[in-house]
Amino acid sequence: MVSVRSAQFSWRAAKSIAKLIMNRGKGVKHGKQSLRQLSAQNRGLTNIDISKENLKGFTRIARKYGVDFALKKDSTLDPPKWYLFFKAQDADLLTAALNEFARKIIKKSKDKPSVAADLSKYAELAKSAASRIRNKEMGGPEL
Repeated sequence: MVSVRSAQFSWRAAKSIAKLIMNRGKGVKHGKQSLRQLSAQNRGLTNIDISKENLKGFTRIARKYGVDFALKKDSTLDPPKWYLFFKAQDADLLTAALNEFARKIIKKSKDKPSVAADLSKYAELAKSAASRIRNKEMGGPEL
């Protein structure tokens, strides 16, 4: 009986050691995380203000650059203000991410032709063409 129990114990020990080895690299989380998780990494934190409209686009780019960050909403203000906390050592990465985000916004905001304006212009042309055709078919003067 002793040998069976010792075999079970060694099997459990081997299993737990294997589990520890497999989960070894999963201790530090990267990317978006809670403020508590970010501050638990014992690094200096820095923050910047960010508007709600830019949150989703910026988080995509920050993940691409591997910046560890946390978002915090200050709902005591009206309208609420969002803060982006990041590790001070990631300042260079964050600067690169902010530059790419700014380029993306500028590119998106360049003058693009308005589809609604073009549609209304073509609708007016279609109405005038339809009235000319209708008057011509009835034998009346063309307008």
